[in-house]
Amino acid sequence: MTFLRPALCGFGLLVFPWGLVALDTTIKGEKMEVLEKGERIHFSGGVKLIRGADVLTASDMETTKRRDKATAHGNVKFTRIVSEMEKWDGSSQRGFYDTQTGEGYLEGDSGARAHLIQTKILSSTSTQKIDVLAHRFDFSKDKDKAVGTGEVYGKTVDPRTEELYEFWSERADYDGVEKKITLTAVKKKKPVALQTKGNSQKRITGNLVIYYIESQRFTSEGEAEAVFSDAPAGPVSKGPAPASVQKSKQSRGKGK
Repeated sequence: MTFLRPALCGFGLLVFPWGLVALDTTIKGEKMEVLEKGERIHFSGGVKLIRGADVLTASDMETTKRRDKATAHGNVKFTRIVSEMEKWDGSSQRGFYDTQTGEGYLEGDSGARAHLIQTKILSSTSTQKIDVLAHRFDFSKDKDKAVGTGEVYGKTVDPRTEELYEFWSERADYDGVEKKITLTAVKKKKPVALQTKGNSQKRITGNLVIYYIESQRFTSEGEAEAVFSDAPAGPVSKGPAPASVQKSKQSRGKGK
């Protein structure tokens, strides 16, 4: 296989017109170093990778000799425009991106989990966001799929009814085609889902809990249980929501 030689510029720019890939990949940075006789290329200072509608930014980024894989470190941000109506925005301390397939991951550290927000325009006056935290997010070349693992917490508010939907799980699989999020028990740790409106709350658990995004409903399988309450229950057994989420709840309460 023959590759075109990348163009090198003083401000650190690489453009890779891969013969077998329809999308070009561009990497920019304030500084670029060629290491180990071209085996690795290191970028630093406001680094930005662009491939089609995907954008990955970081403090530092490194590519392989084939320039087909990029690892990112420090203040990592990832944006994927799925369509005119849908966008993903992610942030983490570490990241990886395959420039040939569009696959990759975002990974947090001991101090902070990775963060992913899906924004979807429902109408000219309505927008819905699904806000998720996890130790790691893996995104597929299929732009409609992603997986969150490790202390996953997610929330969304129905813009029509103002109902709050939350979930805690060790694994969450997002499927944009079927428009659902599947929560799976890991090592006997069952997922928990909460649906809250005013003082009414429904708590659902099971070995498999599915959240259907468009119809805003949960289903549960395997040792399924539902608890209905007229007063919001305390934090689930997996621990309280992250501080950022607790602040968000306090803000929502003050606005009422």
